[in-house]
Amino acid sequence: MKISLTFILSVLIIFVSSCTTTTSNKKYLEDSNNKSKYFVLNQINKSSNKDLANALSKLYELKKLNESEKNLLVVSLKNGDIKRSYANEIEKFLKHSQKINSSVLKLNIGTSEKNKEMLVQSLLKENILFSISFNNDNFFEINDDVFASNLKFYCQSFIEEQNNKLENMLLRNEKILIVYSSDYEYEANALMLNNSEHEYLKINDSDYENKLQNILEINNSFNKAELISSFDKNSKIQHTPRLRQDLKKIYFLIGYNEGKSVVPFLKSFTTDLQLFSSTRIFHEADSLNDLADFENLSIPVSKNFIAKAENNNFNNLKGKFENLLLDDYINIEKAYQNNIFNSKIILNTGLTQINRGACVNRNLSFWNIDINSIVDQS
Repeated sequence: MKISLTFILSVLIIFVSSCTTTTSNKKYLEDSNNKSKYFVLNQINKSSNKDLANALSKLYELKKLNESEKNLLVVSLKNGDIKRSYANEIEKFLKHSQKINSSVLKLNIGTSEKNKEMLVQSLLKENILFSISFNNDNFFEINDDVFASNLKFYCQSFIEEQNNKLENMLLRNEKILIVYSSDYEYEANALMLNNSEHEYLKINDSDYENKLQNILEINNSFNKAELISSFDKNSKIQHTPRLRQDLKKIYFLIGYNEGKSVVPFLKSFTTDLQLFSSTRIFHEADSLNDLADFENLSIPVSKNFIAKAENNNFNNLKGKFENLLLDDYINIEKAYQNNIFNSKIILNTGLTQINRGACVNRNLSFWNIDINSIVDQS
């Protein structure tokens, strides 16, 4: 049987085409993590004044200011380096700062030994007066897993907020692929009940390659490329597999053991797929350097929050993140105990506002992991 050149070219066009990623696909993933930075810089007439910006940041973070920082803020209010429209708010926060550092922060908490140690270390680092009890009645309970705790003031736990952000974005429009492991089977089954139109794939760290290639039809693409090659054995075809066109996004419900292999495996075939997960996919990683395996994965957490984990000494990233969340809890306690309401403050998770009697929302934003932007490569 003779095969026409037209047929071969048609097959090549259909099955050997490569995909490109457009910037429009990532519009909604733009990192809004610089809100805190812009919030501060917008109050300064000379944004190049780094010392003033740093002092203002510490003020809104409810951190203790040294004398030179206090004096810099007072002088800047007088000489116009701080915009007049923000003067009243900054003067108010200077009074708040004085009150915070002259009063005793009182905490009554029930939690695990791990969390007790982190809380005490955080309070000592704050260099403020505090009284903390772990044995009294009527204590506030913090789960051993800080990610699963509402931390008294929040509307939801940190992991619940992440999951809701992901589900609200991914499950309402086109069909997606949800890849899960046995550890997250309960969550996957819960999603299936109300979102059966999506594709679901259970994997483990030994069978993910075949399962992913089959469901994305990567094997079919390779088989067709081999067929084309068989027409002329002297020609070598450079083949980029064409994946299913109805699945552009993948949502992972997997842990680090699977994630560190699955994400690079998929990226080796195409850069066109949009990959999403909560931070749980790399909680067991040792350091931020391990996030190289998750380059371009979209997570509903700010770059600034992730970058701060590099400064904490824990065995894995989850411990570092939990420490940052407990720091935020302490700062909200400061706000409540010193009546700092209806004003914006800067937490590790980002800019937020504390309103009396209302739960706190972290206002999470998406970030495409870019290892070079958070780790010193020198």
